[in-house]
Amino acid sequence: MELFEALGEARCVQPTFITDFPSELSPLAKARPDDPRYVQRFELYIAGMEVANAYSELNDPREQRRRFEAQVRAARPATRKPSTWTRIPACAGVRAAAHGRGRRGR
Repeated sequence: MELFEALGEARCVQPTFITDFPSELSPLAKARPDDPRYVQRFELYIAGMEVANAYSELNDPREQRRRFEAQVRAARPATRKPSTWTRIPACAGVRAAAHGRGRRGR
């Protein structure tokens, strides 16, 4: 995608539809029925500018969860362990606010 933005976008002078986006770039778009590696999404370019961006919305909650979890795994550094927090730490200030007390009223 970065390559297209750097080299191809400005060359789309005539109305041009860009299709066949990889599913990793559009986690909320439905997969193409003929090839699930790609999603049902397009962008329209005119005079080197993006004028439209549309997709078929993914409405399968299991597939949405699978894609979001894959994004989280891909974004997490390999050396970092998953978080073990089970509640918000007291230093976040949420506990005092939830009980109607400010910082001085602890």
